[in-house]
Amino acid sequence: MSKNSIVLDNKEVGEVDIKELFKILKQNKLLIILSGLLSALLFSAYAYYQPNIYEADSAIEIGPGQKSGSQKEDVLTMALGVGNVNLDTELGIMMSRKIAMTTLKKANLTHRYFAIDGYKRPQELYGESAPFEVLMKHGQNVIFSLIPINDEKYRLEAEYKEGNGTTWSYDKIHTYNKEIKNRYFDFTLLVNDVKKLDAKKYKFMVLSERNAVKDLHKNISIGQKTDKSSLIEIVYKDTVALRAKDVANSIANSYIEHAIASKTAEASSILEFIDQQLADIDNGLKKSENELEDYKESISTVSLTFKAEGVVEKLSEYESELKKIDIKKKMLDTIYKKVQAGSDLETLSVAGLNLDESLGILISKLQDALLERRPLLQQYKIAHSKVKGINRVIDQLKKMIRINIKTLKGNIDQRQSLLAQNVNDQKEMLAALPESERRLGRLQRNFTVNEKVYSFLLEKRASAVIAKAGTISANKVIDTAVLPLHPIGPKRALMSISGLLLGLLLGIGFVLFRGHLDTRIKDEDDVKNATSIPLIGAIPSFSATEGKAKVLEAPKSAASEAFRTLRTNLSFLSQSEDSLVITTTSTISGEGKTTMSINLGAVMSLTGKRTIIVDLDMRKPQLHKQLQLSNLKGISSVLAKKEKLSDVIQHIHHAEYAGLDFISSGPIPPNPSELIQSDMMARVIEELKSEYDIIFFDTPPVGLVTDALLVMPQSDISIYVLRARYSEKEFLKEIEQMKETHNIKGLGIVLNDIKYEKSGYGYGHGYYEEG
Repeated sequence: MSKNSIVLDNKEVGEVDIKELFKILKQNKLLIILSGLLSALLFSAYAYYQPNIYEADSAIEIGPGQKSGSQKEDVLTMALGVGNVNLDTELGIMMSRKIAMTTLKKANLTHRYFAIDGYKRPQELYGESAPFEVLMKHGQNVIFSLIPINDEKYRLEAEYKEGNGTTWSYDKIHTYNKEIKNRYFDFTLLVNDVKKLDAKKYKFMVLSERNAVKDLHKNISIGQKTDKSSLIEIVYKDTVALRAKDVANSIANSYIEHAIASKTAEASSILEFIDQQLADIDNGLKKSENELEDYKESISTVSLTFKAEGVVEKLSEYESELKKIDIKKKMLDTIYKKVQAGSDLETLSVAGLNLDESLGILISKLQDALLERRPLLQQYKIAHSKVKGINRVIDQLKKMIRINIKTLKGNIDQRQSLLAQNVNDQKEMLAALPESERRLGRLQRNFTVNEKVYSFLLEKRASAVIAKAGTISANKVIDTAVLPLHPIGPKRALMSISGLLLGLLLGIGFVLFRGHLDTRIKDEDDVKNATSIPLIGAIPSFSATEGKAKVLEAPKSAASEAFRTLRTNLSFLSQSEDSLVITTTSTISGEGKTTMSINLGAVMSLTGKRTIIVDLDMRKPQLHKQLQLSNLKGISSVLAKKEKLSDVIQHIHHAEYAGLDFISSGPIPPNPSELIQSDMMARVIEELKSEYDIIFFDTPPVGLVTDALLVMPQSDISIYVLRARYSEKEFLKEIEQMKETHNIKGLGIVLNDIKYEKSGYGYGHGYYEEG
């Protein structure tokens, strides 16, 4: 595994990998910090422009009026189809479109106004804080821009994309309080006081009722405070504190008003039914009363005999029982029809009928299944397996209820038959009485029945009138919403911290990824870990001055100390006591071999040894340019036998350069390689050895031409120059191959242009220049 790879498996992570990881992070700490700060700045700016979120809540107690199916209720109310609801139904009512529509009007949720002032956060205006009002007839959901011009005029801008994909834009000047009507919109902008339009720009939008309801439901939360509690909590979040309060209270009040309206409607329906029955009974009562009085006068009899009175009393009792049975049968028929039709199933109840408990249990299970299906229908299509499953349960429960009702009706029919037989028996006994008593008994019975029914209906009507007049909801508002003083969001500090952390993580990720992709040599460890060729020098970054060597210009600098260390290390590569021939080369141009040769030659000359630097780069010479020497003649002239060696040697007439000579490359020849391979080259080396202690050959890069490889076998030491953050790691493999192929002796690597931290001390490259 590569040493500089990043491995997540702890079993494979070596000590070198961890060091490499932290080294990469340390080298790029400024970039990581900058990434974190930039991300924190962007997140902070985003958080700043996000509107404040306020939360208001109200609470409603669901009163005892919401009964379960086991509680008793008035039989007459049941006959009218007035059922009971459970807590889930009440929650559904609060989230219904009807309550939402009432809330929209009370809290004015459709109209949105904003003040835009420069780079400040847009301020939403609500209620009396809005300096204008829009009466919209057409053009809902379009965002308009209003730019005040003067006390009479304003500019109106808009752009909108229709549902069919077409886009339109608008930009015109209009007068306040005048209707604007065109194919896209129709509204009037009302302004009472133009001086209140103090912002540079306003935006406004009138939501459609559909979108306003969706927006309302998105920001509202309604539920029980605890699982077993009858308290319902209404929580609403909004960008305007006052509107949050208004909406939370409006929903609570609208729900209470809805409950009162529903109860008033129930009382009205009961009154209507009673009045119809009273009208019919009233006619029958008057008729029976007149007939009874007329007959009494005709026979001069006021009352029945004791025997006749007993028969009439029993007969009235049996007929009353039959009436009750008829009511039960009608109620069972009503339930059966509703189950059959699938209508009003959630309000079904059998309370007060004294029927079998199993029917009430089945109805309760049916209602639970219907409630369970409601959220499924909102989440899935009808063909979904979950919806199909609950529908099968509902169908099975309906079937069981119908069977149960048929069984109950069968039992009631048997009792009805027995009562009918008793009625017939009493009628036979009545028939045995004299004609006058029989007729008087029949008229007396008819009058008594009508009178009792009439009294019963009057009593119920009085109760209904009282209920309607004093209708109150069993539910009540426990807590009204108050104006929230502090926003609950956005958490701007948290967002800024999150942005900082995210930026740091992204910066770290980028640095590690870039480090993984970066195949350049960065420091000494990259060289040591990739090759067995010794690293004999590490030169820190320094600025070169034309015409001067760094070691002579700034002898106390870190670079000068590094070159002195390199001078010492060269003594370990060759033990020759004769003149030392040193060749410097690199893989490509720009790695600093010429600068290396100049400074190393200069530091060698400081020891008293006569040193000469020969520019053998006859293709792209640089030595004469850096030292500002003449290049009219040089080594190419000597190798071409056009000049004598002594005539091309140049001196720099400064005391610092005493003992250091130079030979430039000379005119560029057409055949540099042939000249280096010539016998003349060998004679030049021998002649230089006789005159100098140290001979440097600055050769062309071996990655471009082979000139250096022709000189290296004749050299005592070969210095291969690499540049940090410039040379590729692949070059190290090429150096290994070159050494094995050409059997180069005394080969060492110098890493140039290293950037060190400003701390520490070590072998020369811990120093830094002063001033």
